[in-house]
Amino acid sequence: MSAVPSLAESGSPQYATDWVIVAASRVMSLLFAANLKAKKVPVPTFYNTAIDLLSPSDLTSDFEQWECCSSSYALCGYPGLLSIGAKIGMLTHEGKRQMGAEARQALVDGLLGRKLVQPVLQISVRRSHLVEDSLRAIEGARGELKKLLKISFVGEDGLDGGGLKKEWFLLLIRRLVGPEYGMFVHESESHQLWFNPAATELGEFRLIGTVLGLAIYNRATLDISLPLVCYKKLLGQEAVTLEDLEGLRPGLARGLRQLLKWDPDSVEEIFSRTMVGEYERYDGTVVEVPLTPGGEAIPVTASNRGRFVDLYVDFHLNRSVYQQFSAFKEGFDAVAAGNALSLFQPEEIELVVSGSRERLEIDHLASTAEYEGYNRSDATVEAFWSYVGSLDEAGERRLLSFITGTDRIPAVGLKLRISREPDLGRLPSSHTCFNQLLLPDLKSVKRVAERLEVAMGESEGFGLH
Repeated sequence: MSAVPSLAESGSPQYATDWVIVAASRVMSLLFAANLKAKKVPVPTFYNTAIDLLSPSDLTSDFEQWECCSSSYALCGYPGLLSIGAKIGMLTHEGKRQMGAEARQALVDGLLGRKLVQPVLQISVRRSHLVEDSLRAIEGARGELKKLLKISFVGEDGLDGGGLKKEWFLLLIRRLVGPEYGMFVHESESHQLWFNPAATELGEFRLIGTVLGLAIYNRATLDISLPLVCYKKLLGQEAVTLEDLEGLRPGLARGLRQLLKWDPDSVEEIFSRTMVGEYERYDGTVVEVPLTPGGEAIPVTASNRGRFVDLYVDFHLNRSVYQQFSAFKEGFDAVAAGNALSLFQPEEIELVVSGSRERLEIDHLASTAEYEGYNRSDATVEAFWSYVGSLDEAGERRLLSFITGTDRIPAVGLKLRISREPDLGRLPSSHTCFNQLLLPDLKSVKRVAERLEVAMGESEGFGLH
């Protein structure tokens, strides 16, 4: 599939009757399905970039054709071929379509004097009560979550041109996943977050699920590290495996694999396990839960160890966090549920929410950056990009976090703004809400590197700047 014709003037897609495109789509779909099981190549390998050349109206028409006419050919019937950008476009279209219908009804209601029509979702919060105010606002706007989102902070001037919204996302997520609320457990080996089985504030789990959904619609990257199995479960793929657990708790998964391979004659003696799972309360006490009726009295043996592993994996990823995850998914579905979501793979949802950890493409970043008070060829700008090029991966992550507030690259790409700081005596600083670096005219690579290293060191641990 090297090209995909656009829609004909009649509105009927020309590619729907092109046997070459139809046959190629079916073959690629079979290969894509096989790769989902074998995991030989990354999901983006199957993207057909020619589809991205279609106009937005062509893509949305294809999406609607796929929704209403399952017997007709549509590109959306072969989602493995669609890029993340195309899928996000369809997700956005679906949300706008739904909100358009609700807006029309609201207009009728307004004309009849039933209620006032609000074209945007306006959330106003106090910084000192960020979580409480956000929760209250979202709970009171359940039918409006797909409207254009605008954020304001009480007592502060300024219209939300995107910066306030980004700041709200960053601050709220950091607060919710931090130790203060105890909603998530940080897994030290994988550096991933998982739902705390001991947490009982389900409203806050609904809130964070809603925030994830809002981030997708608003193309905001969140500073959150959830394992792939979380996104798998969000898409309704709840048959969890030992491989899923390995992505979250590698050490535990290794231990379970060792149990499966152990000499059958000494399993019971060496492992001394019964059919129970466990989790830790806030006070450090361990709660044991039978994996099967009477499990606390059933020893794990060579004959039942396979069943034990299956039940243990299910306990950690499903049963022990059932209430917490259900509330989280309820919040997510309030924004993101729909036909468009089914086009995504878990890896793609993860990328859209949290961004990519790939190395920076420095030449591309330099050529697409917006320069204020500088030209691309100025000595300080050249020195800055030379410094960036000298960084290792950890250094790139650190610099990215300093400028943007997150160490990941958004799924839809990254554009930096580099502005001249007139005071040569000041350290470089940043406005993370605008991906903006304020850089004094330091001229040399040595001076740029020294000042940036000091600035990054001083900013770490102080949140947004």
